[in-house]
Amino acid sequence: MNNVVVLTRPLAMRVVAASTLVVIIAWAALSGDTSDFGVVAYPAIIGLQTAREFLWRLEVTAKGMHERPGIGPAREISWKAIDAVIMPNSTWWRINPVLKVIEGPNVQLTAADDVDAVIDMAVKKGKTIVGSADSVTLVRSIAPWILLLGLACLLLGAQLVGAAA
Repeated sequence: MNNVVVLTRPLAMRVVAASTLVVIIAWAALSGDTSDFGVVAYPAIIGLQTAREFLWRLEVTAKGMHERPGIGPAREISWKAIDAVIMPNSTWWRINPVLKVIEGPNVQLTAADDVDAVIDMAVKKGKTIVGSADSVTLVRSIAPWILLLGLACLLLGAQLVGAAA
């Protein structure tokens, strides 16, 4: 039997990403100055990243994995192409675990429901685990989005205060 583990981004991450997009679009709409680069660029960048969070999908089997990055072409990755699993606590700046791909971009995981099953499959395939699986947490995974949401709220708040003045 060929078990398939399917990972998607956690619901909390998608909610925070969508909330950030709503706030930044509100800021841009209230700003109204489309000649200002940020008024167009910020919502576009947040929109692309939000789409990636909603559409990202990783299907993992004993043979390998199929990653749909959300934006861009899907890719097939064999277990032979995976060098290691790097956990968040392996370096001070790491937020999420990654499957380190020998040639090509790494596969960034998050604190999804079945991420432990993928890590277990990597262990069974003899892949090096750097760091501890205990460091994979939802708070760590959504921290960048929470920061972006806070900054977007500051922009919107400043726009509202400026409009009221």
